[in-house]
Amino acid sequence: MDIFWNRLPRELAEKFLAGGVGRTHLTAIGYQCIELSKTDPAKRELYIKLAFETLLSAWCHDPLNLQSAQLQQNLMGQDGPDSPMGKMLARIIQESHKDDLNVERKRLHNLINRERYEQAEEVLSQLLSETPASLALLKVSTELYEATGEESFLNASLQLLKNIDFSSMEPLYEFICANLDFAQKKYTEAAAHYEKAYTTGSFPEALPRQGECLLHIGNRKEAIRLYRQDAKARPWRINTLLRTADLINKTDLQSSSPPGKVAILIYSYNKAEELDATLDSVFAARYENAFLAILDNGSSDGTAAVIDKWEAESKTRADLPMIRFDLHVNIGAPAARNWLLYHPEISKADFAAFLDDDALPPQDWLLKLGTAIKAYPDAGIWGCKVVDAPNPRKLQSIDLHIKTEKDEDDPKLRMTDIQLQTMDYGQFDYIRPCGSVTGCCHIMRMADLEQTGGFDIRFSPSQFDDLDRDLRLCLQNTVPVYQGHLRVRHLKRTGTAGATSKKAATIQIGNQTRLDMKYSSIQAKKISDAVFEASLADVMAKVALIKK
Repeated sequence: MDIFWNRLPRELAEKFLAGGVGRTHLTAIGYQCIELSKTDPAKRELYIKLAFETLLSAWCHDPLNLQSAQLQQNLMGQDGPDSPMGKMLARIIQESHKDDLNVERKRLHNLINRERYEQAEEVLSQLLSETPASLALLKVSTELYEATGEESFLNASLQLLKNIDFSSMEPLYEFICANLDFAQKKYTEAAAHYEKAYTTGSFPEALPRQGECLLHIGNRKEAIRLYRQDAKARPWRINTLLRTADLINKTDLQSSSPPGKVAILIYSYNKAEELDATLDSVFAARYENAFLAILDNGSSDGTAAVIDKWEAESKTRADLPMIRFDLHVNIGAPAARNWLLYHPEISKADFAAFLDDDALPPQDWLLKLGTAIKAYPDAGIWGCKVVDAPNPRKLQSIDLHIKTEKDEDDPKLRMTDIQLQTMDYGQFDYIRPCGSVTGCCHIMRMADLEQTGGFDIRFSPSQFDDLDRDLRLCLQNTVPVYQGHLRVRHLKRTGTAGATSKKAATIQIGNQTRLDMKYSSIQAKKISDAVFEASLADVMAKVALIKK
């Protein structure tokens, strides 16, 4: 595996290091490997192998996708149609062409994006009554279930699985059943389906998912064996490699208090209901050597009353003293963060742990961050995995990596978003260095403030101020670290549903432009180099562990 990573060109290695999941991400990697096979004859065999493996994995992430199925069919060549895989692909393509549901599908997704679930359910029910056995409708219903977690869409998917004739498509049936069982936490049933799907050779993605199922039902030894098997067979799949290393080290089971006094910091503006839920989660835990500080950032709703309520609660809790600040105007997110960080009473702490006012951390959240600090003490900041609160298998933020757009005169630093291309199957449950972590829940060392500074108020009122600070850390070769064993539920939805107004969208575009203008091409390269070198060094150390 170490030889594999040393043979890759930098641009391709960066993509593999960012992640080995997601249909769009893996398809782009596959095409790049095909092009490299034409220009680098010495490594042609390697690139062709990588192209086939990544494109097959891309199809596994969305097996009912017509374009991916057609691509797989083309890759199989003349001998492919008569093979079991070829026959399955032919049926998928045939059935996709038979059902013309593009208009209805777009309508359904539009309703979901506007969170009009009841209307979406009505449309889907009508379509099912007209076409009770359709692969196209199965694709739509499973996508809607993944997007919402709504039971009605699950039931529609299960009914379609019963109605559709899966002859010559048995592996597809097993894989879809496994995914739905996994979503319902039926891990024993899911593991059996994944095993059947994997043994056909059509679904390599079934192997690590089977391992994750076994981990959930307590068979850790067998889970590690399957994960290790996948890591050795597909060394490019970074998620499996990292997950395997952490399972071997039992990193996922470790909890450790941060090495010093922690200031838990929350600022809030007009989100009384969400803040109440956040504080309910915070007070559900017990703490050692910590205190809570809350800043009411000029709210005009019931935020003050919520803070009153929890301030009274804190007086009964010796482990969580609380201080509050009430501002008369909203000074924006970066200024609010700085207000808290540089306050004389708070600045005496060793660490500052920021929580969004709509985040729901688990009871061991601070212990998990402490574990990340212990594992990577030289990092500049430590963050977590964030998921959708009402639909926890929907990923919002993971370990983000740098994508540098090639324009030396106008460099743009973008972050990877592969988590939006997949559901949570445990593939991001690991600790490692990265380019940025979410500001929803992260912890930093107070002593670093003098060197790195606080949050740039040019990114007021919000958006990208936390990313900017992470990028400044990378400029100093002090990259962030991601703690994927800490999963924080977030009440704010991402994507279209999360865009609450044109004003918010305008602020986001404006602050993205400020971020683009802030860093020169030299700085962008230095940031990219720092993240790449830290990520690769971490991978090489874990490769050595897995090979033992």
